[in-house]
Amino acid sequence: FATPLFAGFANAILPLQLGAPDVAFPRLNAFAFWLFLFGSTIAVAGF
Repeated sequence: FATPLFAGFANAILPLQLGAPDVAFPRLNAFAFWLFLFGSTIAVAGF
């Protein structure tokens, strides 16, 4: 639970700390979200 939460906060906060308007690779960012969603669905379905 803590690792994805930390990664999500880092993904949201780090560009703001660097002064960037957005993340460097937005498509890769979206792909990581969909992988997380798919993996979470499989993990929940396994229980």
